[in-house]
Amino acid sequence: MTAALNIADYVLTREGLRYDGVAERNPMMKNIVKDPYVFAAVKLGVSALNFYLMKNLYKKNRILAWVLTTVTNCAMTYVVANNIRVLSDAKSYSTGR
Repeated sequence: MTAALNIADYVLTREGLRYDGVAERNPMMKNIVKDPYVFAAVKLGVSALNFYLMKNLYKKNRILAWVLTTVTNCAMTYVVANNIRVLSDAKSYSTGR
C-alpha cells in the first residue's frame, strides 16, 4: 500500500506542478520534485526502505510494525488526498469554474 500511495503522490505532484500557483510545500522535497527522475528515485527509495524496515521490524515486534505501517499509510493517504484537492482546485481555477 505504501508503494501505491507513493506512486499516487508522484503522479499527482507532477501533474499539479504544471499549474500556476501550485508548489511543493514540503521543504525537504521542494528541490527534489523539480527533476522527475530524481523525484521518482526518491519515491522508489522511500518505498523500498519502508518495506525493508517494516519487514525487519515485523520479525521483532509485529504489533509495532503494524502500528507504524498504519501510521505511515495514513500519513501518505492524507498527502495523496491533499494532492487531489489541490489539483482539483488548480484545474477549476484554470478553467474559470
